[in-house]
Amino acid sequence: MSAEYAVKLDPDSLIARYNLGYSYLWSGQLDKALEQCQIALKISSRHAWILHLILLTYLKMNKRNEALKIFKEMQVRHRDHYLPPSNLAIAAAALGKDEHALELAQSAVDMVDPYLSFIVTSLKDSEALREIPGFDKIQERLGFSPLP
Repeated sequence: MSAEYAVKLDPDSLIARYNLGYSYLWSGQLDKALEQCQIALKISSRHAWILHLILLTYLKMNKRNEALKIFKEMQVRHRDHYLPPSNLAIAAAALGKDEHALELAQSAVDMVDPYLSFIVTSLKDSEALREIPGFDKIQERLGFSPLP
């Protein structure tokens, strides 16, 4: 896998670790995904991309309490520092907090969140968000047609 090779080339690369964790998560290798996320959290000082990825991993592992701890951390960082609303919207949707997820997605549109394009595309991370009734209006506002 190219993500494994990228980590071999640069073990301290956030992007390589993210991609490897992402690949492991969506291929069902949850323990490996969690390991990569934990390494990436240390490398990145708990970057928003890794936080939402580890939250999704915990949910796939049926560790909802761990996922909720990460969500609370993300909420605090969003409120007190900077954490993109799109990352928090992805997490909120995965946890079934639909109204909050839509509010955050709308906020991402309003502020032109740099991660925004990922939440309106077919990226697996944001699948739960795109399935929320009303998200199609956010996609339309951005000029995207709702995906089938």
